[in-house]
Amino acid sequence: MVAILADAVDCYQKNLMARTSKRRRLFLEAERWILSDDSDWVFSFRNICDVLGVDASALRSHTLQWKRHQLEGLVASAQLGAAS
Repeated sequence: MVAILADAVDCYQKNLMARTSKRRRLFLEAERWILSDDSDWVFSFRNICDVLGVDASALRSHTLQWKRHQLEGLVASAQLGAAS
């Protein structure tokens, strides 16, 4: 279960700015899984977090905060490039 959670976070972070459809799909699948509140499936994000003693809401919050920070940095870089 640790490997599943680690892989999802890794796919999410590595593929945020993906340009290929395959890598973009990996990002979207990881994001959908992380944001899902499904608890019917044994390997759902919520169930894995519960079994591992991880606060699912906090991990979600930190993950979305990381995404927002990355996107803000991208926008800032683009604005600096346009101003030059």
